[in-house]
Amino acid sequence: MLDVSQVDDVDDDSIRDTIVYFKPVGAAPPVEPGDFEIRTQRKRLLPGVLVVPVGSTVAFPNQDDILHNVFSVSPAANFDLGLYGEGESKSHTFSEPGLAVIHCNVHHAMRADVLVVDTPFFARADSDGRFSMEGVEAKAGELVAWHPRAGFMRRQITLPTESPLELELTLVRPRIPDHLNKSGQPYRPERPSRR
Repeated sequence: MLDVSQVDDVDDDSIRDTIVYFKPVGAAPPVEPGDFEIRTQRKRLLPGVLVVPVGSTVAFPNQDDILHNVFSVSPAANFDLGLYGEGESKSHTFSEPGLAVIHCNVHHAMRADVLVVDTPFFARADSDGRFSMEGVEAKAGELVAWHPRAGFMRRQITLPTESPLELELTLVRPRIPDHLNKSGQPYRPERPSRR
């Protein structure tokens, strides 16, 4: 469940930005990296939230007729793809678990979050806030829920549970928090779009 009482700009499908993952005590089964995509479209990074297994590669194709510069200065992924234009694509391999916040160095309001997990047990909430994970053994471990506007919530659990788990996250962060560009400087004001 998402508590949205502290923010006023919530989309109807915000609940689907909730990611839940389970880290069993001891060694987790190995993860299988994959290939994923976040596209630039209409000055947005889509999807805005992505969960990937550690070692996965994410492509960032530019579908706008303007230049973009995708970058991250997050501890889990520090990279700069440089300027590239329409029809071009660049990619990054996420080799460390953690949260990578992705921005465009040209457009302040472009943001995506890539949550890199080192467990095969993860799920995205549906529009009703429900989730399920396949292949999880009866075991103790840590259940983690995360939303880009709420942060992380962690709970120690033992599976199987006697009743369905209920999790509540409170949204407190703005959709696009203040941030600096890739050089650690404020963004220049954007010119109005002519579209």
